[in-house]
Amino acid sequence: MSSYHLQPAPAASDVEKQQLQAELEQLQAELRKQELRIAIARKKRALEGGETRLEFYKGFRGDNSLGSRHCSITPDITQTSESQELTHDSPISHMVLNDTMICPREETVSALWKRIQRYHVVHVRATPGSGKSILPRLLQDYVRRKSPNMPVYWCSWPETTPEKIGHCYEKLLNEFQFDRLTPQTFRSFFTYAEYLDVVERVKAYELRFGQCFLPDSDVVEYVWQITNGHPSGVRVMLELLATSEKLRHLRKASSVIDLKVALDILGQDLIPTLVQNATFGRGLPPRDFLKRNLKVANVLQDVLLNGSVTGVWEPKQGRLHQTDGTVNACYHRGWVQAELAPTERDEDYDFEKTVFIFPSDLHKRCIEWFLSLEKPPYPTSQ
Repeated sequence: MSSYHLQPAPAASDVEKQQLQAELEQLQAELRKQELRIAIARKKRALEGGETRLEFYKGFRGDNSLGSRHCSITPDITQTSESQELTHDSPISHMVLNDTMICPREETVSALWKRIQRYHVVHVRATPGSGKSILPRLLQDYVRRKSPNMPVYWCSWPETTPEKIGHCYEKLLNEFQFDRLTPQTFRSFFTYAEYLDVVERVKAYELRFGQCFLPDSDVVEYVWQITNGHPSGVRVMLELLATSEKLRHLRKASSVIDLKVALDILGQDLIPTLVQNATFGRGLPPRDFLKRNLKVANVLQDVLLNGSVTGVWEPKQGRLHQTDGTVNACYHRGWVQAELAPTERDEDYDFEKTVFIFPSDLHKRCIEWFLSLEKPPYPTSQ
């Protein structure tokens, strides 16, 4: 067990505080412009009708924070905020369409498109590495096939990121994002069908290099169970098995990789690979951060030992409530995710219980490793 020491952060100087305040006010102004623009678009649509267009916005995301993407259908208003860059195409859309390793996620994309058509604005929030950046590109392709005459625009924010103003942005975004949370109604992770599609794509990709990657059905099922369909977790595990030098002789001989062999490889290499992976690693708290923040470490240890911590969902207020600020911080940073539990109601309140859990068993194993709990770093059996 490691020894942790809580060290207070150094106080900001008066000059730094003035700079932070100025940057906060700038962000508040930009956010007000954005809300106003959406409100104007809705009014204009109601009064005038006319041509509509699909718009994508990238939400604020600091280091290790819960990311967001924002999709909307609006009338074709050509004027945009000075702080935004408006383009007709996604910077990586062609990569998505041409990359054979990318799953088209038809089921998820069609569900998202139906919600956008119904509500006009959909705000997608999910843990880091869950495919939020790719999903809008897939939606763009889907919409262009279904509605070829609908313009698609991408609005980007300047590179000045919220982490430069410390934790002030959490208060700012609370008014715009966090108080309007609703329970998950479509899956941001892979569905099982999408996961199987990814497995087949990895097989086809490796075959191009003369490598016959043949995981047996137990391996395929095991990867699904431990990743919970988390896109970057799935990708890391499959690529580790498909490229491991220790399994090259099996791939060359077109031999099936059974679960025992796969677990031997994953047990040795998986956790360090996950922690160092640029995409998956964004969903994990830095190990040195946990050593400096005992409250966060204690919350994550509670989730490890008890399986979850409890919050309350209040539908009438449209918010997720958790009295523990540290649990909220872990949730907003994407280190835990919220799921609805069976409904509980009483005479005074209309609410549903929620539980905060790890996004997948892979995240759980990494946190165990970080906290140096006396447990095996990777499960060797179901």
